[in-house]
Amino acid sequence: DPGSRTNPTCIRVYHKKQIRIMTFFMSKKSKAAMKARKARRKSSPPKPSTSITLTAPAPPSSSAPSGLKLISTPSAPSLAASVNLPKPRRITVPAGLAGQPLRDFRKRTRRALKAEMGDAYDEKLVKFVEVGGGGGGGGGKGGKKRAMVSINELVAAENEAKVRKDADEKRSKRQKKASEKIERQQASESEKGNYVALDCEMVGVGSGGKRSALARATLVGYDGDVLLDVMVKVGEAVTDFRTKYSGVRAKDLKGSADIDLVTLQKCQKDVHGLISGKVLVGHALSNDLKALMLDHPRGMRRDTARYAPYQRKGKDGKMRPRKLRDLVAENLGGGGQGEGFQE
Repeated sequence: DPGSRTNPTCIRVYHKKQIRIMTFFMSKKSKAAMKARKARRKSSPPKPSTSITLTAPAPPSSSAPSGLKLISTPSAPSLAASVNLPKPRRITVPAGLAGQPLRDFRKRTRRALKAEMGDAYDEKLVKFVEVGGGGGGGGGKGGKKRAMVSINELVAAENEAKVRKDADEKRSKRQKKASEKIERQQASESEKGNYVALDCEMVGVGSGGKRSALARATLVGYDGDVLLDVMVKVGEAVTDFRTKYSGVRAKDLKGSADIDLVTLQKCQKDVHGLISGKVLVGHALSNDLKALMLDHPRGMRRDTARYAPYQRKGKDGKMRPRKLRDLVAENLGGGGQGEGFQE
């Protein structure tokens, strides 16, 4: 394709003959060097020549061979003496120049030399020398080469920064937990009195024991001191005591010397008086309050089943509550499932 711009070689046909035309591309630096060579050739004088002329035979002589006569032109001055070759120019860079000011200094110097030398100017003969150091690079460009950083060094630095960041985050978390633990330990008596923990145990009533009824209610304070622990009379026949999970047995609902047996109304009154105006702590508090048929402000609840750090992610991606036995084993060092744990 003669009009193709990507292919520098074009083919034209003249009288059924192919003529290959080559297109060459030259850089600015190559063009400048070519112009400098042409200028030097024009300014240099012609080289002295020696000619030999054949003449007729002459009588033999001792100074020249027979049949030949050597005729020389007047001797011309030597080429080195007649041509003023430009000498290399060393330019001293002022101290303290760097970056853009250094580049501007070199640019102004080259322009001044070019105006002074004219066509004899050759950029290769200009060399910039820094004070107290070596040359500023060949070809008149000058300056130190920029240090190249390998990809391995960059990756290593990035990994090191990531490890340092993770270590800082872990350290800050440990410090935060330690400070929170100290604050809990140093809580005043008035602050401790604002927290109450509730736990209720239910038994099954009705067909198959599917409905729940309150069988036991327990309240403890900030330091674990027992505020209330009573058994509740069930108004219906119990069909499932759920002893494996609740720890309630049939004889417990008949009353004993260790624990009081009260009515549901009495239990509601006592619990309401102890939790009113205080922060209520528990696991799945909605179930316990439902069994007590009581209500408590949501802003005053601290439910471990709804606390995000104590939850797990389900298969659908939503956060789900964890079992109480797992939370006890993880945070309090307790064992597995046993009596007294209500799921």
